[in-house]
Amino acid sequence: MDQARQFGRIAAVLLVIALAQVPAAPATAVPSATGVDVSNYQGDVDFAQVRASGSTFAFVLATDGTTFASPTFPDQYSDARAAGMFRGAYHFARPSASTGAAQADRFLDVIGWVRDPAERDGFTLPPVLDYEDVDGTCAGLSPQQHVDWIRSFIDRVHERTGRNPIIYTNRGTWQACTGDTAAFRDYRLWVAEWGVAAPTLFGGWPRYSFWQTTDSGSVPGITGPVDLNVYEGEITLQQLADAGVPPPAPTQGGTIEPTTGWVSSQIGNRCPAPDADHYGIDIAADPWTPVLSVYDGTVEAIVPAAIGGAAGNHVVVAHRNGWVSKYFHLAAFQGGLQVGQAIAKGGGVGFVGDTGAGTGPHLHFEMRQLGSVVLSAEMNAHYACGRWVDRGQPSSVVYDGLG
Repeated sequence: MDQARQFGRIAAVLLVIALAQVPAAPATAVPSATGVDVSNYQGDVDFAQVRASGSTFAFVLATDGTTFASPTFPDQYSDARAAGMFRGAYHFARPSASTGAAQADRFLDVIGWVRDPAERDGFTLPPVLDYEDVDGTCAGLSPQQHVDWIRSFIDRVHERTGRNPIIYTNRGTWQACTGDTAAFRDYRLWVAEWGVAAPTLFGGWPRYSFWQTTDSGSVPGITGPVDLNVYEGEITLQQLADAGVPPPAPTQGGTIEPTTGWVSSQIGNRCPAPDADHYGIDIAADPWTPVLSVYDGTVEAIVPAAIGGAAGNHVVVAHRNGWVSKYFHLAAFQGGLQVGQAIAKGGGVGFVGDTGAGTGPHLHFEMRQLGSVVLSAEMNAHYACGRWVDRGQPSSVVYDGLG
């Protein structure tokens, strides 16, 4: 991004002509949108002109590392909002300067983020981590150190805001510095790749949400060159700006009440031990108990045990407002179930099975909000870490509404 220009803008082009891979396809039915990202290099920006020219969103540099705060951030950030644009703030990472958590704290302090619901205003986009290798040395850190640093940053952002940050990066940086890790494929990707018909995916990401197409664009209201971007996410910018707000509860809430009446593990959302490996909830149930969809939706995926591995047979159902629910360890699928099929609340998805690992028959249920569907167990469940349900407690678990 612009703050990196003082380092020669090496990062955004690093290895972009490396070994060819399959280009990314914006798999979305949501209309694309165009926007800009700006920093102190752009100085005063006339966002009314920017908006009139067709740009609908703007990302604004807030902080860089441990010491720099953009002097133009307050005006740029507020002016973008006043012009009726979707706006977001970004932090330029300096992983050798301090921990990710420390830089996340400073970033959030500077932008003045206020936890729910102040930043769910229909205009403010999730915070952004700008991750670039500005000098080709990966800051002298190992791939694992980079992965740990990124995890520290995004976990602190989620802890303080309740939202998952967007990751801005480029293929060269990601492959060289993180070892092309797929550990963050569940987070929204903002990819920088210029002069191509479509960006190439990396890091296990199944899709991108934002694409920086050039660093030398021209937009009315901005003096000099500016980064241009397109949004091609799976939900609208309005929905992304409202991400994380529990929609109004339905008339009848979603509840899972297995017949044997006890919880076999804790609810978790990257929560601490003793069940840190679970990102949903295991609920004991009699074998072949019918598993019903907790809300209306569309069958997103049907994965047989041979492919699902330890997750066994499982079904993914996509709901409104970007919610996804997943049902693991099924003995079998509901007869006739097909991908793309509309399913009503209470409609059958399968039957309770047994993993064969000594845990007994149970349903592993996960719910997450937003993002692309990833068929793995590493999902964010729709719970807060402070909301514990211990083993042996009553198993009726009522979920917030999906709208």
